[in-house]
Amino acid sequence: MAQGIVNLGIRKSNLRPLAALILAAVAIVGAYAAIHFLIRLPNAPYNVRELFPRRYRPVYIAAFSVLLVWIGFAPAWIGDFLARRPRYIPFLPIWASGVGLVSWFLLRFSVTLESQKDILGAPRLEWGGDWEQICRFLALQGLVCLSLLVASVAAGGVYRLGRRRGVKVGGLALLSAAPWIILCWLVVVEWADTDNLTELIRSVPAKWVGPVWLTLLLGVIAAGAAVLARAWVGPGILKRLVAVGLAVLLTGPGWALLYLGLEPAVEKYGLTFPAIRFLLGPDRRVELPWSVLFLRWAGVQLALMAMLAWGGLIALCMRPRQGGLEHERQTVECERPARQDTPGSAGKVYLIVTIFYVAFLFYGCLVPFGIQSMSFGRAWAVFRQSVGLTQAGWSQSDMVTNVLMFVPLTFCALGAWSRENTRPGRWFMAPAIFVAGVALSISLEFTQVFAPSRIVSIHDIISQTIGNAI
Repeated sequence: MAQGIVNLGIRKSNLRPLAALILAAVAIVGAYAAIHFLIRLPNAPYNVRELFPRRYRPVYIAAFSVLLVWIGFAPAWIGDFLARRPRYIPFLPIWASGVGLVSWFLLRFSVTLESQKDILGAPRLEWGGDWEQICRFLALQGLVCLSLLVASVAAGGVYRLGRRRGVKVGGLALLSAAPWIILCWLVVVEWADTDNLTELIRSVPAKWVGPVWLTLLLGVIAAGAAVLARAWVGPGILKRLVAVGLAVLLTGPGWALLYLGLEPAVEKYGLTFPAIRFLLGPDRRVELPWSVLFLRWAGVQLALMAMLAWGGLIALCMRPRQGGLEHERQTVECERPARQDTPGSAGKVYLIVTIFYVAFLFYGCLVPFGIQSMSFGRAWAVFRQSVGLTQAGWSQSDMVTNVLMFVPLTFCALGAWSRENTRPGRWFMAPAIFVAGVALSISLEFTQVFAPSRIVSIHDIISQTIGNAI
């Protein structure tokens, strides 16, 4: 069915969005059924069974299924875009953070708080709301997303631009992602607030041993998913069979990298067990044979690659129709001069980022969503009284957070309003954006009046205004 849908979408470009929509619906339903089946297995890992709240569990599983499809879709869509526009590749951490924010919204809604804290740890830095958890999650998902982005850029570059130029584009993506992958590992391991994750990662003979092997494992899975998605987006049964065979063969190296990246002997609760048994077995006490653990991992790795490839297939169906390698090469070669000879176009990417970022800020102001009913007049009176308390103490962490929070917002807003090669116009627009930023800051603080757990402060408005000016 998937092959027929994809072929129909490729032959008729006006049907490609419809084909992508059908594939997305099938993927979400399939992921829901697989999760529902998995948590009912008698020997399923207990941390998987306890992942979703018991009340309204089908709703949470459905949201988590959307998350799984999104993780495969977004990096493939962005990677194909970057393969055709390599000048945007150095901004990989921004792309990965955008994917991570959407992932966080879906994860925050679908998974229990206890499961989140087991992996991310409890908030300790007193940033307020979900900010600390979001930053830790962005680092953890950044390891996966950056690997998928690099693989998607490389696969898209080879397919669209030819092997020689594709390797160069993929190398540029790898160099751009490497420093941020290291930073993500520092946050996940070195600056971790929980040992539930770090105790499973091999740290002998050095701390970096486990992260290196696990990074290579992520690269293997990402590469397999990218090859699968590219193989199924076009015609050719032999190409698809080769891609499927390659995915199966990669389970061997994947198992070896998993074994090298995890602790062989974890001591906890008076028991000594390998980390692999904890992840793939029903619990710490049940000693499954290594052959069974390998088969379980092979199933997990193949399911991950299939899920990511399916999401990538949806993304590739939504990309512009491919007109051959020569056409792509000419397009990339002529793209930059054409942009230099014209005034440029509106920053649509900046506009989309600005809209999502504003929605994200309002989300952060209302967490944990304990909204109280109040008339506008009463709310305004409370707001005026709160901002009038200028003698309240300053919090250094809150100040730094609020300053940094508004720097990317107004930067992206200016990029959305401006046009290329029109620098004088930006200075004219900057005051208007600054005023809009101050109005947004006041609106954010006013919104917190309706959240009893949040504190309205004039210091937050001052800090956000400083970030706005920067």
